[in-house]
Amino acid sequence: MTASRLRLPQGREQPPLVQLAKRIAFAIGIVLVSATMVMADSAAYEDSDGSPVGILDAIYYATV
Repeated sequence: MTASRLRLPQGREQPPLVQLAKRIAFAIGIVLVSATMVMADSAAYEDSDGSPVGILDAIYYATV
């Protein structure tokens, strides 16, 4: 039985704030893409009072 060793990547490590900023930007990007899809199909969505869906409504629907 041969023992294999675990190798970790040895790339440059980024500072925590840079990693956090990238993750937040990625999350915001996903929400914006989802909100754009909701806006594109806004005829399928309707507020409780019957008014059309606005951009804030689309962002809300994309996150819920």
